[in-house]
Amino acid sequence: NTKNLPGIVQMIRDEKADFMLGSRMARARENGMPWWKFIGNRFLTKLQNYIYGTNLSELHSGLRAFRSDILAKMPYNTFSDDFVFDSECIAWLVAQKATIKEWPVDCYYHKNASSIDLARSIRYGLASLKVLLKFKRGGYH
Repeated sequence: NTKNLPGIVQMIRDEKADFMLGSRMARARENGMPWWKFIGNRFLTKLQNYIYGTNLSELHSGLRAFRSDILAKMPYNTFSDDFVFDSECIAWLVAQKATIKEWPVDCYYHKNASSIDLARSIRYGLASLKVLLKFKRGGYH
């Protein structure tokens, strides 16, 4: 939803954040997020917050914005070319002590919406757990 972009961009312009995440969690269920996706998101986010020492409501949104200077330093070409790419970006950002902030967003789920299914979500979740192990071993420092 483009109504969120000015606020997200302004946070980066004002140097209040190196990285902005759109968070769907405030109204995820009422906006139609499938229960299994909601539960998986909550579980992974709580575990990631614990490992990373962060306190974010969601780490799995596709709405993201980076400061250009931090993006220029990120070794994203060494990251996966699948959905877990996002988890790797966050692990790297946390390891670099980047400032990560959130912005509440709505995301609607319906028959014609782009979304991954349960099986693909499980593979993504397992791959995200591997990212946490790599982070714990210093792989993103």
